[in-house]
Amino acid sequence: MASEGADPSSALILALQAGRAGAVQPLLDNGADLSSKDSDGTPAVVLAAKLGATESVKVLTERLATPDEVDAEGRTALTWAAENGYPDTVRLLVEAGSDVDLEDPNGKTALAVAEEAGQTEVAQIFRICLLGLELSTCAHKYTNVYRCYHTASEACWHAEEESVLHRVA
Repeated sequence: MASEGADPSSALILALQAGRAGAVQPLLDNGADLSSKDSDGTPAVVLAAKLGATESVKVLTERLATPDEVDAEGRTALTWAAENGYPDTVRLLVEAGSDVDLEDPNGKTALAVAEEAGQTEVAQIFRICLLGLELSTCAHKYTNVYRCYHTASEACWHAEEESVLHRVA
């Protein structure tokens, strides 16, 4: 943890950079600012997500850190977690209210970023969201995100097919 007398907000950023998830809560309890940024202008929640520090992201979002805050590149925690392939972090951010439809400065959503980076599991999570399903419900019913997505896609397709048949009849 930071040395005595150190600024808690600076110590928070250092703890995140060092992967010290256990230090995040005590630092926040001792006055660290949720909107702390590193020297590059990266907010704490974005930094934690970029590094795949799911436990730190959880603590920050539970303390009401803004999940859609952007870094100096105009990217959110969600787009970084998607690009770097951190499905647990992505799930947590979505459940904390991250906007899956936000576009980065290049006009890409987190789904597009995940697909471009070849992060198929993360991309499936976004597809589940686009189908309007709750991730937590899906996770309880299916242990595999792919199975959840395909089952949900099939259900949506059959519902649409039925709807079309009723309109024709």
